[in-house]
Amino acid sequence: MQIRERGNVVRLVRSVYDEEGKSAKAVVLATVKRPNLELTDEERAKLTSDELEQYNAFLGRATQQINIEQAYAAARFVENVELVSGWLSTASPEDALALSSKAKKALRTLRRQFEGLKNTGDEPDSKAAAKAERKKGSVND
Repeated sequence: MQIRERGNVVRLVRSVYDEEGKSAKAVVLATVKRPNLELTDEERAKLTSDELEQYNAFLGRATQQINIEQAYAAARFVENVELVSGWLSTASPEDALALSSKAKKALRTLRRQFEGLKNTGDEPDSKAAAKAERKKGSVND
C-alpha cells in the first residue's frame, strides 16, 4: 500500500493487477484530511492487517511530527509576536488589516487557553509576573 500526501489530503492507495488490461491499477482505499487523520470503520474494513499496521505507523509518525512542530512554535512564540509587531509597524494598511482579520479568531482562542491555565503554586502568578516583566522593561528603556 502507498500513502500519498498532497497538501492536507492523505490517500491510501493499493496497487492491484488488472487482468483485462494486463497491468497494475491503483485503487484508492481511503482519503483523509488533516488534521484529523482517523479512518472511519468503513475505511478500516477495506484495509488488510498489514495495511492497517502501515497506516498506524504513518499515523504515529505524523502525530510525532505535529507535536514537534507545535513545541517549536510554542518555543518561538514570543519571538514571533515581536517580529509580527515590527512588521505591522512598516506594513501597508491593507496587509495589516488582512493579517488582523485572520489573526483575531486565533488570538481569541489562544487567550482563552492562556486564561484557562491553572497556577499550581510552583509558578509565579501570571499577572504578577507580567507586571514585573513590564516594570523591568520600562527600567531598561
